[in-house]
Amino acid sequence: MFNSLIKSGSVTFVLVYADWCGACTRFKKNIWNPMCNGPARHNRAMIDADIIKKTSLANADFEYLPSIILVDGEGKMHGFQKPDGTNTHAMPTPQSLEEMKKAVNSPITPSSPT
Repeated sequence: MFNSLIKSGSVTFVLVYADWCGACTRFKKNIWNPMCNGPARHNRAMIDADIIKKTSLANADFEYLPSIILVDGEGKMHGFQKPDGTNTHAMPTPQSLEEMKKAVNSPITPSSPT
């Protein structure tokens, strides 16, 4: 079901979280869940960090939780560059509800799948 969802739109924002993670709990409560209550241009999905290993995103490269992975309609993850110049699949985490709403409602033309 998860794999079908991420391939059902042009872009899907995937929140990777863990129930034991305090930062994840705060992010979901203050940013992710309120953002999901409204309309958005792009798909939104969330998945437990342990379960992602059993999906088409099993090779996702992220270091921290929560992480947001941007996936195109073909299921390809897009890369981002970390401040140290190395690559990751985790986009910079929005720090506010307004920033998250702007991200999921902005026109995006994914152009650099990894």
